[in-house]
Amino acid sequence: MDSHSWLLHICHTVITFVLSIGSYWSSFASKFQFQNVTKGLEWLPTGYYTIPVADELGFPGMKTPFHLGLLALEDTYCLASLALVVSLVYSIGTKHFSVYSKKRLTSLEILDLEKKIRHILSNKLGSSNCPSVSVHNILCPKSTKGEEAVELNVNIVEPGDGTKMLVDVTKHIGHLIRRGQLSTSDVTPDYIDKVLRERVQCPDPDMVLKFGSVPSTCGYLPWQLRLTEIISAPSLRDFGVHKLQAALKVFSKIEGRFGK
Repeated sequence: MDSHSWLLHICHTVITFVLSIGSYWSSFASKFQFQNVTKGLEWLPTGYYTIPVADELGFPGMKTPFHLGLLALEDTYCLASLALVVSLVYSIGTKHFSVYSKKRLTSLEILDLEKKIRHILSNKLGSSNCPSVSVHNILCPKSTKGEEAVELNVNIVEPGDGTKMLVDVTKHIGHLIRRGQLSTSDVTPDYIDKVLRERVQCPDPDMVLKFGSVPSTCGYLPWQLRLTEIISAPSLRDFGVHKLQAALKVFSKIEGRFGK
């Protein structure tokens, strides 16, 4: 098979499965207002410290997402609201998160998000029980060599990261084929998935919360989304405990068919 043919084969494999992504848009009600989200520590919702985190979201038959993706597609939003959602869902067992925004987060904003998550969990669980938290770009995972294991992992996904992953993997596969280290028959969806997992070091999201009126995922990890349940909400600003619980109930009731 010449170079043109195997390149077409690779592109066809990638495009076919990206286009097979299913979108499940669900809406849900109930209001939960935030107070003064831009001032000091007042960005925490009213009564937050009086509610046990582990009990407020739990319900019979609840299915906990292994990796929760958060898509902030509004023009403006508050990092404290993202920190609150991450902290609440961590309390029920989820340890992997990804955050995608239409605008790129600066290094200071990423650090601020990590500080807010630590602050919420420290106040709720106690400083001695606060988990180790890592917030970083998904393409630049932090090295944990010689450090304590990360208990809460938050990947920041920037616009274009998903496309860059697929382009890099396609180049890598093409390089292996040219060197005779890989056959075109070996280029399967499972193989591409394996290569992506090795590079990203993060499991695929099984649940995504999309905030905003944009009817699109705007390029957030197109390959990893192919089996993800996507639940939409009008806004992140008024998204609190009750709406989060409603979203988790929707997720728990969905039966994953995985293309069947």
